[in-house]
Amino acid sequence: MRSHSVPQAVYLEEERLRILTSVDELKQRIKELDQQLEESNHEAEMERALLQGERESEIAQIRQEQEIIAQLEEKLSELESNIQREKEKERVKLDAEEREVQRLQSHCHELKSQLDNCPESMREQLQDHLKREVETLESEAKLFEDLEFQQLEKESRLEEERETVSQQLQQDKAEYQRSTMRRKDKVSALENQANQIRYQALQECERLTREKNAMMQLLQKEKDKLANLEKQYFMVTGGKTFSKGSTALKEEMLHITEPNDILEESNP
Repeated sequence: MRSHSVPQAVYLEEERLRILTSVDELKQRIKELDQQLEESNHEAEMERALLQGERESEIAQIRQEQEIIAQLEEKLSELESNIQREKEKERVKLDAEEREVQRLQSHCHELKSQLDNCPESMREQLQDHLKREVETLESEAKLFEDLEFQQLEKESRLEEERETVSQQLQQDKAEYQRSTMRRKDKVSALENQANQIRYQALQECERLTREKNAMMQLLQKEKDKLANLEKQYFMVTGGKTFSKGSTALKEEMLHITEPNDILEESNP
């Protein structure tokens, strides 16, 4: 019986060594996978942080440019208001002068009517009065014509000024609007890039986790094989155990932890 058990014991010892080698390889692979998971998460987080920083910078620039656009629009509005105010001021002066001319015309017409019906004794006095009023009317009419011409000139000058300033403000506004649109497109591209990095990192995490789970299952199977070999060796050798650190092996195997949650689902 003993001679028959010796080859079997040798076989069990050799099998044990093979399994121990496999265990070491599995443990090393699991360690490598843990490191790869950590590095993958760290790399994805760094890339996302860089993209987020660039995105926030672009958004800050967009806000600044939008404020400038609002200021330009306010300047355009102020320009229009100022020009309209100046035009209105000139029209008020011209209207007042026109009313004065009309008043003098009416007064002269009234004096002429009075002259036709006045007594002879008052005619000369009335004629002198009428003459003075006519001279005043002519002077006011000339002043009205001058004011009207000046108003036309000033309105023309104001229109030129509005055209020049407005054109420059509109050009500046359009340039900032184009810049804002380009920045918004860049922000959108950065967000898409960040989402792509997140998706790729998640895929890599899932792949590594699946592989690690498979390694852990293989490791457990090897542990089960070692425990079974211990029993067989005990029976074959009549109560002996494996030499060269069998106890140490058992303690080491007991410290091979099972994965709780191999990797919490990350959101890099």
